[in-house]
Amino acid sequence: MASTEGQRHGHKDANNITAFSNVSYNSVISAMLRLLDARVLSKDLQLAGIKLLRKIVEVENKEKVNPAADWDTEDWVAYKRIIKMKQDSLVDRGCVAFLCKHISEVEDEDIQEECLLVCITLCLGGNKKS
Repeated sequence: MASTEGQRHGHKDANNITAFSNVSYNSVISAMLRLLDARVLSKDLQLAGIKLLRKIVEVENKEKVNPAADWDTEDWVAYKRIIKMKQDSLVDRGCVAFLCKHISEVEDEDIQEECLLVCITLCLGGNKKS
């Protein structure tokens, strides 16, 4: 019985991988930025979406769970290469333009603060691309 159950879950996992094989990281990030820019989401969903942008980079630091704005150099330097790759991927998708526009057009201080945390995360390590 256990092997049948494992086989069913294995088959389900394979189907999930196949179902999403045509969805790229770039298209998901671009769609997310467009959705956030449309400002049709509730404040909580806006904050969650913007935080998710930040977490794309921050999750690469296996040592910390707090915002990159609170990290010291020694907290992230071991992950510098992968962090820069994630920063660059967001910059290439138009994240900086989105953040600048959002900060200037949205008056909610919580949303502005979350945008600023993403900006700090994108500039971590002196990233010249951002």
